[in-house]
Amino acid sequence: MSHKEKQGLVLGIRTPQWLNWRIVGLIFVVVVFLFIAAVVLADDETSEPPTPWKRLKNIARLSTVEFQLSTVVKVINPRKFRGNEVLVYGVCGRVVAGMDLSKLTEEDIQTDGLRVRIKLPRTEIFTLDLLLEDSTKHVLPFELEDKKRTVEIKPVCEQTFSWDTPIGLSRTPGLVTDAQEEALKAFKKTAEESGILAIAQAEVEKQLEKLLLLAGYEDIEFEMGGEIESSQESP
Repeated sequence: MSHKEKQGLVLGIRTPQWLNWRIVGLIFVVVVFLFIAAVVLADDETSEPPTPWKRLKNIARLSTVEFQLSTVVKVINPRKFRGNEVLVYGVCGRVVAGMDLSKLTEEDIQTDGLRVRIKLPRTEIFTLDLLLEDSTKHVLPFELEDKKRTVEIKPVCEQTFSWDTPIGLSRTPGLVTDAQEEALKAFKKTAEESGILAIAQAEVEKQLEKLLLLAGYEDIEFEMGGEIESSQESP
């Protein structure tokens, strides 16, 4: 049981915000497209043409969108007869979403000549974590006096704004962990409310369309929940 469950109360005091006030996302799209194109080109042309099922089943998790966010939470931890211990803590985090294509079955993919209809699994959040100062490093190379050198940059993604404890008492171990747990919950909620799953679905469909068009199909439909979500015919 955490400290907040035993004796405290955790309050969010700032809605999670996008780093640089915007979505950083869609960082994987180009890499994903190159990968799935390689899957197509790697097929043995002398063998029987692979079905859409064979083409898609090995892609597995397709991550298509990433949000990076920051937030500040306030942790209030009552200390018996001595007042409240108050921690104001800021942290950055990231949320990555996509689709697990390994959940596709052969029954989910129907073909008719150059037409293909695919019932896709739901998009989901693959990664939800914090970008802590001691775990995020960027090394930049540069030259000085004809010698190659590097410099480490640690982004400020974690900060304790204040930690007030009643006089005579020490700080409560684990209070930062409680604040981090609340930050993760806030990041997930904000990402979902901002439509990360819908964005991930749209990007998955775009990449699968590229793959299947490259494979020679001309009419492609995607279905989720019994309804057609998107459809495209090649020009």
